[in-house]
Amino acid sequence: MSTCIQNYTDEILPFNPLVRFRVALLLLVTVISGLAFSQLSKLESDNSNEAFFTSGDDTIKHLNEFKATFGNDDFVFILVDTSTHITPKVISQLAELTDRLEVEVPYLSQTTWIGNAERIKGVSDGILIDHVMPDLKLTQLELSTLLDSLASDPLYQNRLISADGKTLGILLEFNNYPEEETEPRKESPPVINAILNDFDELETYVVGSPVTDYEMDVITSQEAPIWTGVALLGMCLMLAITTRGIAGVLIPALTVFLSVIWTMAIVASLGFRLNLLVIMVPSLLLCVGIGDSMHIVADLQRRMHSGQYRLVALNDTLAAVTRPLILTSVTTATGFLAFLGTDLVPLQQLGIQAATGVFIALLLTYIFAIPLLSFGRERKPDNAVSSSRQPDIFEHLLVKTADFVINNKTLITALFGAVIVFNMVGMSKLIVETNTIQDLPK
Repeated sequence: MSTCIQNYTDEILPFNPLVRFRVALLLLVTVISGLAFSQLSKLESDNSNEAFFTSGDDTIKHLNEFKATFGNDDFVFILVDTSTHITPKVISQLAELTDRLEVEVPYLSQTTWIGNAERIKGVSDGILIDHVMPDLKLTQLELSTLLDSLASDPLYQNRLISADGKTLGILLEFNNYPEEETEPRKESPPVINAILNDFDELETYVVGSPVTDYEMDVITSQEAPIWTGVALLGMCLMLAITTRGIAGVLIPALTVFLSVIWTMAIVASLGFRLNLLVIMVPSLLLCVGIGDSMHIVADLQRRMHSGQYRLVALNDTLAAVTRPLILTSVTTATGFLAFLGTDLVPLQQLGIQAATGVFIALLLTYIFAIPLLSFGRERKPDNAVSSSRQPDIFEHLLVKTADFVINNKTLITALFGAVIVFNMVGMSKLIVETNTIQDLPK
């Protein structure tokens, strides 16, 4: 038996470089994967509005002209909700809070709240400009009287103080950001949050473009690995059910996992940044890339069950599935590259990165999955189990579905037409929403 197997091995090794150099290929994949892991720390996120446009886009040009004329339009608004009435203690805490914000928040131009806001009054010989609260040390009665007047003044109502006088606001405005900094807009939110944490007696809410961009980046970096892990776990579960073997689970899962790592490493190396669309790439590649190695595993198992030696079956499998795998990879990548036709940078990056990942998954299928599949115990041809093997539930389901479709062609055609009409009606009712606030949980 061992002599027969050795003869088959000696015949196949010289003609299949993927098997002949399998150890070298696996070592090469290991080295490249190690280098790829080291690049993942360079991944950065950018969910700003400017990230949606190319550098030469007219929108960016007009925005830069606006900032050159009027300054930075970024702001952060801190809402302080007392739920009851505002006391002198709250005013004292807000004064301390604004002092710290002015000292510690980077690129801050000025803060505005009722403690330093100004008002203009007409007098007989001109105008008078003074502070709405010249003295912060007021009694409760004096403070309540002043807040009531400000809450009814349209200049301050629902701007620096709510109409019911229970909520105050602090407006933070910023200087123009230095061009040499990478992401200056995102430096202020974590500092603001850290300062607010020291005032835990105050119930505060923070909004503004810098805060939204920063929170989007945090969500992106936190949720991307979570959903990638969920997709990978679900994939391993389905592989275990369908292949019923350790190799059938681990080899496709490892192949597609490494394709994600390699793709993300290329993204980091080329200076691309993650955004709300690009974080779909790992999950997308897990779903799309698994097909390559899964087709090879399934065909290999079928041929080995029919009695072929492993290496012979592997050779026949490659001859049967290589062209289909290449064609499906090319068509899938071409579909992703169609995103290059849009003017939005995140969609363009999604197309490039997803297409790159598809080809990397195909490459790893051949230089990683196939060398791994070439190892294993051989089985005698006369021990073939195909004749006694019973179809599983998935085969029964597919056969039943095919029979139903063939026997009910008219019904299936009518249902398909109805679904198309329903989809077209639904598409006409789609509403475009570009407000990123709507993406956050309520």
